[in-house]
This record gives sequence, structure tokens and C-alpha cells, in this order.
Amino acid sequence: MNVLYSGAGVDVFYKNIQWNCVVQVKTAEERMPGKMQSALKITTGIVYNFSQEDFVIKSKTK
Repeated sequence: MNVLYSGAGVDVFYKNIQWNCVVQVKTAEERMPGKMQSALKITTGIVYNFSQEDFVIKSKTK
């Protein structure tokens, strides 16, 4: 099955936390008899960004 989706999304940041949401709608689809049709897709997620001060890579310079 071939499906083309179009969509929009948003990312919201607060301190070290990121929330994202994407909505995708079917733009074009190859229809096949007896097969399921595609529907609206909604994807959401939460990301926690660790403090970079704790994970700094220090180079050894002379």
C-alpha cells in the first residue's frame, strides 16, 4: 500500500522537558480492494534533556 501523508507539529520546551505533538492527514492513497484504509495519525512524546554540565567531554591539552 502506498500512502502520502501531510502534517503539522509543535514542540514545547520548559526547562529540561520537551513535549511534542504531530498530526498527519492522508493526502493520497493507493486504494486496494479488500484492504484497510489509512486514517488520521497523531503522534505525541515527552523528552527529558539532561544537564550538559554533567556530561562534558574534557580534552587533554598540554
